[in-house]
Amino acid sequence: MSAKLQSWMCRKAQILKLIYGFTLLPCLVFAGQNAPQLITNNSVPVTLEVPNRFTIPITVCVPNTKKCKTIPDVMLDSGSIGLRVYAQDAPSELPLIKNGNNQTLAQCTTFFGASAWGPQSTADIYIGGNVAKNVPLQIIDAKFGSAPKDCTNLMMKPGSDGLAHGILGIASDIFIQNQLLTPFTFYSCQDSSSSSTSVCNKCGTGLNFNWSSCGPGFPTMPSNWNSISYMSEDSNGWMLQIPEAPPLDGSPKLIGTFTLGVGTRPNNMPPKDINSFPLKNSMSIPVQFQGKNYFAILDTGGVTWSFPTSLIDNTGAPVPLCSEDPSYYCPQASLSTHAIVGAAGGSQADVQITIVNPKMLSGSAQGLNVIFNDIGKIGPVLPNGLTYFNMGAPFFMGRTVYQVFYGESVPALGIGPLVAF
Repeated sequence: MSAKLQSWMCRKAQILKLIYGFTLLPCLVFAGQNAPQLITNNSVPVTLEVPNRFTIPITVCVPNTKKCKTIPDVMLDSGSIGLRVYAQDAPSELPLIKNGNNQTLAQCTTFFGASAWGPQSTADIYIGGNVAKNVPLQIIDAKFGSAPKDCTNLMMKPGSDGLAHGILGIASDIFIQNQLLTPFTFYSCQDSSSSSTSVCNKCGTGLNFNWSSCGPGFPTMPSNWNSISYMSEDSNGWMLQIPEAPPLDGSPKLIGTFTLGVGTRPNNMPPKDINSFPLKNSMSIPVQFQGKNYFAILDTGGVTWSFPTSLIDNTGAPVPLCSEDPSYYCPQASLSTHAIVGAAGGSQADVQITIVNPKMLSGSAQGLNVIFNDIGKIGPVLPNGLTYFNMGAPFFMGRTVYQVFYGESVPALGIGPLVAF
């Protein structure tokens, strides 16, 4: 298959998947192709090419060595924490975290609709010219040990359904303890003659448990901490700058910039007139929408606007759902609405939102465009039982967004955790 035909089929498959939830066309993504180049020492390009997915290049190395692999398309996820990469994309010599009984620490991390299962390891992680030394990460390996029954719908391989070759969670450190989006469970796995037959027993959930329950000698430290907060420089947060996608028609590809640090260098200095919002539970901010108060999550891992309540049009009538996939909205005409971000009496910003019928997008540029800012769906119920306004990828398009981590101070913005735009 020619590269041109493969690219066309992949894009067509992705748009069908985004709109209808399924596709019969093949779509393969290969690590190592068209690896982006370094922009500056603390910045890397962020690419949107798979439907509304942010990806950046990351280099993973065996600690304190030059045995490294560069992964050009790791998904950037502000709704989770820690680095997870597929086994086939990581250096084979990465050391596994073991206890005194030679048991391997494994983890199941549940995302919406899929679970990342595999052992814990440590690595040196490079983003741009910055490095986080000897940081824990999860190796996604569905074939490792005997995956527990409660770890379902395992991520099997990179490239399936447009998934990237890893996930970098960039939420503030303390957020993960609140278990809002990505609950995770730890297991101790008894080594055997074959890693595929290792028996894995549950030993803890989240960070609020005694590590000794996983066996003697496991390191007393959080697992999958925020890799950026352990960078040698520019470790207090991040800046994400994404260009706008053309309304309705969308775009085949967008390229922005992901920059480490906030207010640490001229290239990540926030402007004086920017709005700053403290984060509740290190992740959410108050929002007013359609006359009611909610909490919103700014989530680069979300591909659409996901609303916390039934969407109504400008006449007050409910917006119909799509017959092909009733989780998506299919307004009869383009709908313009807005949300007020921020608590009353503090900083506030008016976020304009446009929602169109996804069927109007499928023929755009012969189906080659896969990046859109005007698709909406019903918001998911999170593991804690609450429904949030998930302001996904469309929110970030056309904006420069800053996040300051928990306990970090930036004079122009305040003390984190906070977000500013």
